[in-house]
Amino acid sequence: MIDESLRAFLAADLAIADLAEEIAVGQVPIDDTGEPLIDSYIWFQQFDEDDWLDLDGLSGMTEFVFDVECVSTNILTAKTLAQRVRALCQGFGYDQTMNGGTVTAGYVESKDDSYVPVNRFQETNTTVTALTVTLYTDDTINDT
Repeated sequence: MIDESLRAFLAADLAIADLAEEIAVGQVPIDDTGEPLIDSYIWFQQFDEDDWLDLDGLSGMTEFVFDVECVSTNILTAKTLAQRVRALCQGFGYDQTMNGGTVTAGYVESKDDSYVPVNRFQETNTTVTALTVTLYTDDTINDT
């Protein structure tokens, strides 16, 4: 699936692997009291998917949109993780492969002020740098 493909793609980067203790898909790594289990991580979830159809009504490309939050108790670490995610995903594509599927294009945008982070805690001060990552892929990437 596309979420596991993106997770594996991010985890393969040495700079991210050095800084992020985990790349969490969908679930926030919290303890029983609702506080984070780890100090630095990347969390993401897919929030939109759209099949682009050609004139014959056949699917040729799929657009996947993700909320991505780079979370850390250290502001510099959160910002560095976000910069690395942006560097990896912005412009990614042009027929590059990700887990057996072809990524045609990748775009990254910063979230605006109206975005409410999922990773908010009562007792632990964390910095959340939030991004929107959009990937355009062929249909085979979501079938794996």
